[in-house]
Amino acid sequence: MNRLITLILLMFPTFAYAEPQAVMQFLDLPYVKMEDFSSDLGSHSNYQLPVRERVKEYMKFLKEVEAVQDQQKIVFRMLIKKHNLKEIYVQKLTEKNYKETMMFIEKLKAYEKNKNPEDYFAVAQNKIDLLKLGAAGQLVVSGELEAIRPADDSKALEATNLIGPDGKVISDKKANEAREDAIVKNLLNSDSLTAVIILNSDHDLSDNLKRLANVRRYEQFAVPKYKEAINRRNAKSIIHIMNFHYISQEVYTADLKDQSDKLTDEQIDEKYINYLNNIEEIQKQQKKILRALIKEHKLKAIYVEGLTEKNYKSVLKNIKFMKTIKSQLSEEEYRLNMLSYGAAAQLVLSGELETLLPVDNKKLMDEFNPIKPDGSVGYDKKANEKREDAIVEKLLEGDRVVVIVLGGAHDLSDNIKRLAKGTKYKQISVPKYIEMDKLSGPVNFQ
Repeated sequence: MNRLITLILLMFPTFAYAEPQAVMQFLDLPYVKMEDFSSDLGSHSNYQLPVRERVKEYMKFLKEVEAVQDQQKIVFRMLIKKHNLKEIYVQKLTEKNYKETMMFIEKLKAYEKNKNPEDYFAVAQNKIDLLKLGAAGQLVVSGELEAIRPADDSKALEATNLIGPDGKVISDKKANEAREDAIVKNLLNSDSLTAVIILNSDHDLSDNLKRLANVRRYEQFAVPKYKEAINRRNAKSIIHIMNFHYISQEVYTADLKDQSDKLTDEQIDEKYINYLNNIEEIQKQQKKILRALIKEHKLKAIYVEGLTEKNYKSVLKNIKFMKTIKSQLSEEEYRLNMLSYGAAAQLVLSGELETLLPVDNKKLMDEFNPIKPDGSVGYDKKANEKREDAIVEKLLEGDRVVVIVLGGAHDLSDNIKRLAKGTKYKQISVPKYIEMDKLSGPVNFQ
C-alpha cells in the first residue's frame, strides 16, 4: 500500500495548470442496495440462494466496499496534503443530480456535528449513507477535500441505460463511447495538472483522451483491497449438487432385512417404490438447477461422482445408446435406467449438456467403499479424506466454475482450504433432497 502511494505521488504532481496534463483513474467498487445485489446474484440463474446466504454475501460485499473506500481515502489524503488536491471527479455524478448530492453531503455534515453514538439505528444508517457517497464524498463531509465534481453528463449517462425486454441492461458500444467522451470533456475542466476520477474498471479512457485531449499520461490505479475483492469474485468456484444415490432393489432389500427381520416382502416393495419416487423427484429438481447453472456459466460438462478415467467413456456410450434402445424397453425399465444414470446424464441424453467428466479415482473409490467384501458396512475416515482430496485436485483442473454431482455426505470445504485456499465452494440441496436427508435411515451410501 505504501509503495503504491509513493508511486502515485511521484508520478502525478497536482498543481494549478491551464489544462490537465494527466488523468488518474481510481478503480471503484461502488455500493449497491441489497435488492440490487440479490438481483445481480441471480440475474443469470433460475436458482436463488437462500435468504440467509444472500444476506451473508451482501455483508461480505459491504465490508469490501468499506475497505476499498478506506484505502482510497488514505491515497487521496496524501494527494491533498502533498499536492493541494482540491477536487475529485465521481462517476454517475451529473449536472442534474449534483445539487441533490451536495444537499446530501450537508445533511451528513450536520449529523457528524450532532451525532448520538447510542442511537444505533442512526449510526448504522449514517454508515450506509457514507458508503453510498464514496471515498471522495466522505472527505468532503469531513472537510478534508474541497469538492467532488460531476464526471458524467446526464444525457450521455442515460443513453447507456437501455433496458431490454428481459429487464437486463443492453450494452451499446456507441452510447458507452459517447459517455466516455463526455467524461473526458468534464475532466478537461479540472483546475489541476492531474485530474483525479473515481470510475469503474470497465471504462478505459485512453482512446477517448487521445482523440479529445493533449493528455500526456493516463493511468488506472487499484488499491490493494480492490484487487482482493475482484480476486474473490474471479476466484475458482466449485458448485456441489448434493446427491441422494440411486441403489438397486436387491441392495435396498438386503439392507432393510439386515436392519429388521419383521418387514414383509410387500412392505419392503412398498418402501422401495416410495424410495424410487423420491429419487425421481430429487433428480427432476436437480435438472432444473443444472439447467440454470449450464445457462449461467455456459457449462459444457458436469463432473459426476463414480466416473473415473477408466469407466467414463463406456458410461457415456451406454447413456447415448439408451436413445437407440428406448423403444425396446418397457416404461419402467427405461425409468430405472434413467434413475441409475442420474440427473446430469439425463441432460446429456436430452442434448442440453455436452458431456460428463470423470472426477473419481478407481483405486481410491475401492479403498473407501463402505460395503466391505464380507458384506459388512464400515467407514474409513482416512480413505474418505484421501478420495476427497483427489476429487478436489481433479476439479481444480477444470474451468473457473465447475459443477459436481456428489453424495451429500461429502463436504469438500476442508479439502479445499488445504489444497486451494481462496476457491469458492457452494453446496446446493434441492428441496426434496433436504426432505429425504432428514428422514434418511439405511441405504444411502453417500
